[in-house]
Amino acid sequence: MKQSSLQEPFKSQHREYVAARWRQLSDLSNDSANQAIRYLYISNSGAAAGVITFLGVFEELRDQLWPRWMLILFFVGVLLVGIFWASRYHRTEYLFKRFRDDVHLCAAEKIEVEDLEMRDWQRVNKTAWLPLICAYSSFICFIGGAIIGLTNLIK
Repeated sequence: MKQSSLQEPFKSQHREYVAARWRQLSDLSNDSANQAIRYLYISNSGAAAGVITFLGVFEELRDQLWPRWMLILFFVGVLLVGIFWASRYHRTEYLFKRFRDDVHLCAAEKIEVEDLEMRDWQRVNKTAWLPLICAYSSFICFIGGAIIGLTNLIK
């Protein structure tokens, strides 16, 4: 059955279902992203602290390159998490400001209601590459630092 052929109260029930499900999936998506980025922050910062402690205990390793590379990778991983949060904040602010501007234009009848929805939908559906690149790069830094540490400690 097509949405246009729904009768009231089924139309309003359908809209309520869509809104509730949308909210639920959006919350799940945001929670997952927040947990993943927390994991990356804690993993990289904890690993960096561990390398610093390790170098403090084993003075003979301070002159070797591999512990420095580990520390650099973990530190870069932490920096990438910071860039992730900053870019996510700016994207959210951008979406909010543009939506607010369009709401004012719609209220002033300079754009149609459909235009308001379409413009917002187009902005939201653009992939924000910087946060994705930062998150995955941070994970790669953690994996790289761990591999360096494991391969050199196993020798």
